[in-house]
Amino acid sequence: MSKSLRFTPGSFLEVDDLGGGRKVVLVAKDGATFWDAMEVERVTPIVIHAELHPAELGTLHDLVAKRGLTHALGAVIAYARAQLDPRIDTDPLLVGRVLWFLSQKSEQRDPYVPDDATVRWAFTQAEAQAHAALAVHEQVEKYLTQHPNHA
Repeated sequence: MSKSLRFTPGSFLEVDDLGGGRKVVLVAKDGATFWDAMEVERVTPIVIHAELHPAELGTLHDLVAKRGLTHALGAVIAYARAQLDPRIDTDPLLVGRVLWFLSQKSEQRDPYVPDDATVRWAFTQAEAQAHAALAVHEQVEKYLTQHPNHA
């Protein structure tokens, strides 16, 4: 078994999603595990392993500053408020994921100001990452229920 890694609690990481892509996760308070969904009643933090090829994105401030997303963050907040979406205030992982997706579209332009369609696309992509994470956790829970000796 490989050694787990430590990162700054509350920061974002980009990790392999084990399906051929990458995803954004939030480092837990212990610095050695991450949350891949903010539904803490339904998911368990996952140990950060080198096999996941973690890349530090930093805090929300770091992500915004390093990728020139100051104006994009404003657009994300405005879009969420217009949609009456409370997650902008309660789900930091969603916000980090939306910004990560927008950073892929920004081409490092500063200031990068995405239009509403691009922000909506980024929200959809971020929500898909959360749904995929929940589906994996549900499969694990189902397996452990059916195979109690592996719990």
